[in-house]
Amino acid sequence: MTTKQKLQQIMEISGWSKERLSDLLDVSYPAFIKWLSGESEPAEDHAKLIDKLYILVTESFEEAKREYFESLEKRLLRRQVRQLDKNNPKKKYL
Repeated sequence: MTTKQKLQQIMEISGWSKERLSDLLDVSYPAFIKWLSGESEPAEDHAKLIDKLYILVTESFEEAKREYFESLEKRLLRRQVRQLDKNNPKKKYL
């Protein structure tokens, strides 16, 4: 994955603006825009920082997404059980 793609995904997932991300990376806005456009590549120290930030943001997003869907699944299951209980009050399903 290119630096450009990582930066775009970081911004998309985090909701950070170009200005905010350039501040977080401690780089000038014009230099950041060049990275984002693919016109230039960051130095090794910034490239490592981008890699770490990318991993942090994407793993956090995946974990939050997984927790959300697990929660949603549990709520739907409880709703189905309540509906079964209403339809068959004498039976116990869980």
